[in-house]
Amino acid sequence: MLQLLKYFSLSLIFLFILSVSYAITPGTYVGLNAGETALSLPDTNLNKSADFGGRAYAGYNFNEYLGVEAGVAHYGNAKYKSFEYNTNALDIVAKTYLPFGEKRFNIFALGGIAAVNSITKANHNEEISINDFVPNSKTRIRPIYGAGVGYDIPKSHFTATIEVTRIQGVGDLKSSPHSMPSANMVSVGLTYNFD
Repeated sequence: MLQLLKYFSLSLIFLFILSVSYAITPGTYVGLNAGETALSLPDTNLNKSADFGGRAYAGYNFNEYLGVEAGVAHYGNAKYKSFEYNTNALDIVAKTYLPFGEKRFNIFALGGIAAVNSITKANHNEEISINDFVPNSKTRIRPIYGAGVGYDIPKSHFTATIEVTRIQGVGDLKSSPHSMPSANMVSVGLTYNFD
């Protein structure tokens, strides 16, 4: 998580350096984010906890300060020696915006709920029989929250974004079969705003 926050902080500094002069466009939008994801898993025998992931979304801004958004996300697989986690989510969030400068930039926060599906499956590269490992799929409703920065690209319908989000996990992953890891994502994205 510390590394995710570091990337987010560097991205904020980069966006502040750019020039500024427009506001959030009220109305419908669609977009795509991609970046680094990480699942909060126990370190024992963990080969890889971070990987590439992304999120596609559509939303509606009521005005320059408030909107609602729905999305589908894939978090990169976390790999242990003999099995791996695969996590996907459907979410709906409210977004609040704070335009600044001459309103070309905005800071936003988001919060809502996500239906998170986590699948544990055997790693076929290891010497383990598929019959010895039954895939385990579980779906939980969990809170999602995050923040980001947007930049409205001049003379276009596009907004570039940098965003950090977290889906809050539940339970003790070392002892509870009903637990689910937290899922983190730091991403860059591009949104198309319809007129």
